[in-house]
This record gives sequence, C-alpha cells and structure tokens, in this order.
Amino acid sequence: MAMELEVALIASAAGFVTAAVAGVISEAYKRHRDSTSLAAALAGELRVAVATYPSARRVWVDLGQRASAGNLLNIPKTDDVGQIPIFKANIERVGLLGPDLAGEVAYVYSCITGFRSAVLLLMDVATPEQQASLITTGVGAMDRAFDQGRPLIEKLSLKARSVFLEM
Repeated sequence: MAMELEVALIASAAGFVTAAVAGVISEAYKRHRDSTSLAAALAGELRVAVATYPSARRVWVDLGQRASAGNLLNIPKTDDVGQIPIFKANIERVGLLGPDLAGEVAYVYSCITGFRSAVLLLMDVATPEQQASLITTGVGAMDRAFDQGRPLIEKLSLKARSVFLEM
C-alpha cells in the first residue's frame, strides 16, 4: 500500500511539473509570437514612412523657402497628417520588443509625432516667419526619423524573423 502511495505521489508530482513547464513554454512562445508580429507590423509601417520621405521632404523644404521669403502659406486644416495607426494601436506592447528595440522605436515614432505636431501647428499660425520656423522644426524631426528609421526597419525585420528556440 505504501509503495502504491509513493508511485501515486511521484506520478502526481511529475504531472504538476510537466503542466508547469508546459505553461511556461506556452507563455514564452506566445510572447515570442506577439513580439515578432509586432516587429513585422512596425517595420511595414516604417517602410511606408521611409519610402515617402524624399518627396515629402522636397515639398516641405520648398514650402519653408516660400514662407521664409515672406509668403503666408494657406495650409488647409486637417488632422490626417502623418498617421501612425499600427504604432498607436500597439504603444503599450512596444516593450515586447526588448529594451533596445523599444527605445529605438520610441525615438523614431517620437520624431514622426514631432513632425506631425509641427504640421498641425502650422495650420494655425498667422505669420510667414512662424510658418517657416515650424516647417524647419518639422523637417528636422522628419530627417531624424528617416536617419534612425532606415536601420530600425532592418532590426525590426530581423526580430520578426527570429526563431522561438534556436538549437
């Protein structure tokens, strides 16, 4: 009887340990899957921003030159400037990328937000000097986002292709 009890206890303990290990592995895999999916989505969103950067920069530099020459720009009001829906929808999940990537993502998206803020403010200013200043600020933010965004796309793509358990 004592032997049967020992076997039952050992079997129960083994079952609990197996369930606990399976739970830990399952949770680790879920976090890996979520982080690689987020990395892929952010890389895609940044690819669009980087691809449109050269032409957008030319337009904004030209507008800045016009404003600097004393011409008041008529910028129509809109809130649809530099939208970043994937980042906005996942801002609380950026930590899944790890501290280094999360920091780089936060920096690039802060620069994009800085550009967006400058453009939104530009719609409400009254003088060409103010417009020129905001455009300079916005173009600077756009330049920083581009400079850091290009290498970040590759880092995010590498993260997206990472394997759960490398043997």
